[in-house]
Order: sequence, then C-alpha cells, then structure tokens
Amino acid sequence: MTAERVPRPYRGIAPDQRVETRRARFIEAGTALFGGQGYHATTVRALCAEAKLTERYFYESFANTEDLLVQVYRDIAGRGRVGYRQAAERAGNTMEARVTAALDSYFRFLNADPLAARVILIEIEGVSEECDRIYRHELQDIAGTFAAILGPELPVAPAAGLSADLLSFAMIGGIYQLAKEWLFSGRERPVEALVANSQAMILAVARAWKGEQP
Repeated sequence: MTAERVPRPYRGIAPDQRVETRRARFIEAGTALFGGQGYHATTVRALCAEAKLTERYFYESFANTEDLLVQVYRDIAGRGRVGYRQAAERAGNTMEARVTAALDSYFRFLNADPLAARVILIEIEGVSEECDRIYRHELQDIAGTFAAILGPELPVAPAAGLSADLLSFAMIGGIYQLAKEWLFSGRERPVEALVANSQAMILAVARAWKGEQP
C-alpha cells in the first residue's frame, strides 16, 4: 500500500502559504485591471500576465473572472470598512465627530486608490444577480454601520412616519452616488468638500430621525 504523499515546504514556505500568496497576487491583478480597463474588458489571460502566474494558478483559487471580481470587491470593501469604523471609534463621544471621522476615512480611502474605488463603486454592479446581491448586502452593512456611528444620541425608533431602513438606505445611497460622480469627474473636488456635504445630509437625517424641526 502506497503512503499518501504530503506536500512539503518549498524554500521554507508551506504549500498553503504559497497558495495564499498566489491568490493575493491575483487579487492585486484584479484590482489593477478591473479598476483600470473594466471588468468586461479583462480576461483570464490578462490577469495571469498582470500577476505573472499561469492559468493553472488562477483556477487554483478562482472559478472564473466573476469569482475573482467578487473576491476583489470583498477585499477592498472590507479594508475600507475597517478604516472608517476605527476612525469613528477614535473620534470621541459626539455624533458630529464620529460622522466626520468616518466620512473622512471613507473618502480618503477611495481617493488613495482610484482603481479600487472604481471596482467597488462601478464595476461590481450589473455583472450578475449574485454580484448585485453581494453589492446590496454591502450597502446594508454600511447603512447599519452608519446607524451605529450615529449612536446613542438617536432614539431606537425614528420619529412617527419615518422608517429606519429607508432613512439608512437613503443616506448611504446619497453618499455612494456622490462618490460615483466624484470618481467620474476625475476627483476634482477636495475630500474636505465631500465630507462637509455628506455630513450635512447625515446630520439632517439624524435631526429628522429625532423629530426635530429643520
């Protein structure tokens, strides 16, 4: 009976670690190409050339280009989410400070990597029902995060006639649309302008939530 062959480390690197390293290179390649030339113009061959790996290694980690797009999107969105959550936590006790810090982190994250910004704001939409489902789930998560950032200064339920879900989606939808238009315009306006205008919208929503008169 032949013993099962166990993969051995290569140059001191374990097989699982080598797989993860190759996967990370394809994530980087996907960000560059999906964000640069667009998802529909990107082929497996182009991704392999960008990552300097063969197709064998592409299919080692991904079923197809859509699978890679989803993983790239989740990687970018996850890094951005960690950033603005931590920024809000460090900002202090007031709602205004938390909102400002979170927005500043979010827009600076997009501004620092416009290729990544294009992936999460533009390229993920309309590819498939699964991509749209993942995109909507991310928006729901962001809406919940910003509701938490507004924090204890808001009542558990909004003022009569208003819906927490609808208000949260309207708020996040406005920020996303602003970010898209900013990206399409070549990011002409400074981050500070985006933060100030987004903050004005969010704080107006917070006042309506509490039933305060404008």
